[in-house]
Amino acid sequence: MRTLNSLYKAENRYQTFLGFLFVVYILSNLELPNDLTKLINTTGGNVVIIMLAVSVFYHTHPAVGILGLIAAYEIIKRSGNGVAYIDIDSYIPSEASRSHEMAITQPPFKGTLEEDMVRNMVPLVVPSETSPLDYQPTLDSLHNASPLNYQGVI
Repeated sequence: MRTLNSLYKAENRYQTFLGFLFVVYILSNLELPNDLTKLINTTGGNVVIIMLAVSVFYHTHPAVGILGLIAAYEIIKRSGNGVAYIDIDSYIPSEASRSHEMAITQPPFKGTLEEDMVRNMVPLVVPSETSPLDYQPTLDSLHNASPLNYQGVI
């Protein structure tokens, strides 16, 4: 408790104010400006933020330093989860260009195999009911199975 009382001295008021700002930033969901986010979301920007946090930790009260480290972590996290910024939109093609590319590379749809087979079959057209065609069913060996007209005893 004695160490926290040293923050209330006149020469340490800026540390108290800085700690207050860190707490407000950590607890609130403040968004950084887009330009600043792009600047921080690079490898160099992350290194600068970490160096500033370590410097605050080294030159201020340990409680303010810990808040500074947490605030630095939140800044890096809110500006892009620590992943270096890449303008990914310039690399992703639009839906129109993907559809155009698919239309060029895919052959035109001519139908399925079944549709082709039905189209190539010669239709059986019989002009009248009495046709000269005489179809008779053929049965192979029954292999001990019951015949089709079996009237079994129940």
